[in-house]
Amino acid sequence: MMRILAASRVLALAALIASSAIAQQPAGPAASGELDGLSFIGPTGPRGEAAERADERVEFAGGRFRSSVCEQMGFPPNAYRATREGDAVRFESLLVSAKDGSIRWEGVVRGGVLEANYTWTKERLLWTTRREYWFKGAPVGR
Repeated sequence: MMRILAASRVLALAALIASSAIAQQPAGPAASGELDGLSFIGPTGPRGEAAERADERVEFAGGRFRSSVCEQMGFPPNAYRATREGDAVRFESLLVSAKDGSIRWEGVVRGGVLEANYTWTKERLLWTTRREYWFKGAPVGR
C-alpha cells in the first residue's frame, strides 16, 4: 500500500511539472496577439450563481493573458491563444500556480464584450478539487 501511495505521489508531481513546463512556454506562432491592448472589467462568480465580485479585470498584452483576481491568488499571467471567428475572437489561456493548481480560461470577445468561463483545478493525492466560474466584462479605457 505504501508503494502505491509513493508511486501516486511521484506520478502526480511529474504531471504537475510537465503541465507547468508546457503552460509556461512563451507565446509562439500559435498564440496570437489578436487581443493585445484590450482590458475588460466586470462581475465574476461561481458558474450558475450570482456575482461574488464586480471588479475582476482581465488584460491582454504582449501575447499574455492576465486576471487581476487570479494574480492575487498566485496565478501569474501566461500566454493566450486567440482565434477569429467572424465578428468574434475566441481565446484560451492556462494560468498555473506554483502551489495551487491551474486555472483554464476560455472565452469570446464579441461586440466589445468579453464573456468567459474559467475552471480552477487542484489535484491532490487522494482527490481533485474543480471549481467553475464565469466572467462578463466591458472594455476599459475606450
